[in-house]
Amino acid sequence: MTHYMLDGYGVHASLPLGQADFVNETLNRILLELHLTPISPAFLLPYDYGLVPVDDGLSSFIFLQGGHVTIHTFPLRGVYFVDIFSQANLEEANVTHVFNTFLPFNPVISRSFSVQRDKPVHSEQFNSSEVFGPHVLARFNPQRNVSLEEANRFLEGLIADIGMTPITRSFSLLDRYQNPTFLSSIVMIAESHLSIHQNLQTHEVWFDIFSCKMFDYASVSSLLEHAFGKVDYFSTIPRGQKHDERSTHLTNSKKLDIKTKEALNQWKNNLK
Repeated sequence: MTHYMLDGYGVHASLPLGQADFVNETLNRILLELHLTPISPAFLLPYDYGLVPVDDGLSSFIFLQGGHVTIHTFPLRGVYFVDIFSQANLEEANVTHVFNTFLPFNPVISRSFSVQRDKPVHSEQFNSSEVFGPHVLARFNPQRNVSLEEANRFLEGLIADIGMTPITRSFSLLDRYQNPTFLSSIVMIAESHLSIHQNLQTHEVWFDIFSCKMFDYASVSSLLEHAFGKVDYFSTIPRGQKHDERSTHLTNSKKLDIKTKEALNQWKNNLK
């Protein structure tokens, strides 16, 4: 049971990280190469209406059985971030090699990291001024099955609690129609994502916040305990080094006026 993270820096400006068809095809080919079976198509989310123009890009997620793969691309910065949670055991070096084959990056300035989620994950010490933010990992067992609605409502409420920026509503599904074995829920934020995965036989739940923004991560543990009961472990891992100096120095040719940005964001009124 592996949780794998990759910060791929130094991507050449010619790689079309902002094109949905390219990201969709490439991400699915990577999953095929890694023998990871998706249980949903890729959800592709262009993000070109945020407050920081250089952060424009594309986010995508795919549900795996009891897990997920997400990618967040930043064409103007020449970087992409990947997060994979899989019930299978993955070899970190192999996953990194596959991504570097399909989406080449500069390995000297990039970072990959993996942990085994079926064991306690130990927190890493980090200087909050030198990294984007923490990757929060937690495991707990509420001794019951969480409903799709409960998972969605918790994740959407947590976005507001920790001051993040939603770019989707929360999506939940069961791994199969007949006799499901896993429930999965994910919500994409401008800062990356929040997710919940539960084994419906053992009731065990794995939770994570993949964030490129610093926030009050210590408060999340008590919020989890209030909603679901005792947390078995709660860990934080630093997310990415500051990377402004690694920009491709491309410029954004797409300019959205204020009215268009307002129109693209109006769905968020339903979250209040």
